Amino acid sequence: MTLTKGQRYKKADFGIISPQHRLTDHIVGGELYSFFGVKMLNEIHADGFVYKVRKKYNLVPLNTLTDLCRHIFLQEAHRVPYTYIGKTRGEKQYSSKQNKALW
Repeated sequence: MTLTKGQRYKKADFGIISPQHRLTDHIVGGELYSFFGVKMLNEIHADGFVYKVRKKYNLVPLNTLTDLCRHIFLQEAHRVPYTYIGKTRGEKQYSSKQNKALW
């Protein structure tokens, strides 16, 4: 499936159904798809996407750039489809509670 930036998708479009549909991260076709909800503290920057990590072990170590690539989807309102924001090329720590996925 070819993803289009700005296009809206439901998790079911990728075969993600209960009970896994509540998780943020999913492997779809061998790639990481991450779905962020409106209630989470997220920010879209020109150079990347800042998100709050749920567990301390998810925080990228300070001064480290990973090669983790993910497709990011953002839900702008409760119970609406997710908007595809884009694919990242790596991640780094943004703050003591946030990572930044870089475009």
